[in-house]
Amino acid sequence: MGGIAGSMAKRNKGALIWNKHPILTVYVGGAIQLDKIKIPQGITLLQLADLEQRYSQGLTSTDTTVRGWSTGQLAGLNPYSKQNMAAIAKLLQDKEIWVRRNAAGALATFGKQAEPALPALRDALNTNDEQLQTRIQETIKTIEKAPDRSLEEKQHRETLDKIS
Repeated sequence: MGGIAGSMAKRNKGALIWNKHPILTVYVGGAIQLDKIKIPQGITLLQLADLEQRYSQGLTSTDTTVRGWSTGQLAGLNPYSKQNMAAIAKLLQDKEIWVRRNAAGALATFGKQAEPALPALRDALNTNDEQLQTRIQETIKTIEKAPDRSLEEKQHRETLDKIS
């Protein structure tokens, strides 16, 4: 691994976000029959919980870029996780504005489920940074207008149970 990813992986907890080795991600859902999947020998499998645990560690990095990047990675990994959403919302208080902007943007990924984060988002509006204010306002609108995805969340959890 080299280039930008190689450089980022060397930062504090960066290797948790930027992989040193090739990874093939397979999204399982819908009509896929899990009992029919054959895994070749020598392949290491990670479940969603493994990746969530790994990516959430990036939120506590001493490196600004790793913390900020981790918010989007974690939100995109599982947009139904209340635990992930709460961990990301805590970074609305980060000392670095760029990390706060990333946290605010990542919270939009959770849609309606991020309603408990609305007070923290509104508190975070108290800043002189116009880009942060704009990002927070956009996220608040996204959350308030988001459709109810309870059915999708239920299906997601059922699939996770089958996989484990």
